[in-house]
This record gives sequence, C-alpha cells and structure tokens, in this order.
Amino acid sequence: MKKTIIFIIAILLILSIVILQQIHSMYMKKYPMQIELKTIEGFQDGKIIIEEKYGKIFVTVVDKSGDAHIHLLKHEGVPKTEALKILNDKKQELDNKNL
Repeated sequence: MKKTIIFIIAILLILSIVILQQIHSMYMKKYPMQIELKTIEGFQDGKIIIEEKYGKIFVTVVDKSGDAHIHLLKHEGVPKTEALKILNDKKQELDNKNL
C-alpha cells in the first residue's frame, strides 16, 4: 500500500514539473528577457542586432562564442528615438571592433 502511494505521489510530482516547464516556456515566448540600456552601453565585444516590433525595441546580443539571446530593451526615462540612436552608435562601435 505504501509503495502504491509513493508511486502515485512520484507520478503527480513528475506531471507537475512537466506542466510547470510548459507554462514557463509559454511565458518566456510571450515575455522575453529584458535588458537595460546601460547594460548594452557597457558592452566591449560581441555583436548586437536591433529590431523594432510591436512598438517595442528588441536587441539580439551575440557573444564571442556565437550564442545569441533576444532581449526586450528597458529604456526607462529615455525616449525611444534616443534609445535607438544610442543602440545604433553602440552597434557601429562593436561592428568596427570586430572587423
């Protein structure tokens, strides 16, 4: 009897973990990781790709090893046009370094 109860609890635990992973995956697709403008300004190497979609700014950060991650830009207190200018300047700087 005890083994059956333990088995049922284990199955329920595994199912709960699988369901939570699916919920987390859906959440991450809907709300990508965020990055602050000052973080990008501090980059010294790598590459950034800037996209404007749905009225928001998305920045793909590519590191030295080629790993790429998409982030939603947080630019609180900075107008969107100014944030885009800062990003484009940083992109130019990084592109010139990587030549």
